[in-house]
Amino acid sequence: MDAASQAHEFSAVALTMAGVLARMAGAVGLSTLPIFPGLSIRIRLALVAALAVVAIPTAITAAGSAAVPSCPVPFLILGELIVGLAMGTAVAL
Repeated sequence: MDAASQAHEFSAVALTMAGVLARMAGAVGLSTLPIFPGLSIRIRLALVAALAVVAIPTAITAAGSAAVPSCPVPFLILGELIVGLAMGTAVAL
């Protein structure tokens, strides 16, 4: 494996990890508000981290050898955050 393909693989994995983390943050952040209104931010962050650690291997496997998206990275992360917020809203209702 040459250096260019290793760098591409690393960037795809890093983007997948960032996307999963953003999605979990949105989902947990919004869905726990009505369920546990007094829950501290530390516990919410720990829950986000735990769920992300569990979800990342599956997301990397599902992504496979997908190409790095052509959109800018901040838009990718924002899109994942919006999906997470939508999931959190569905749970909160």
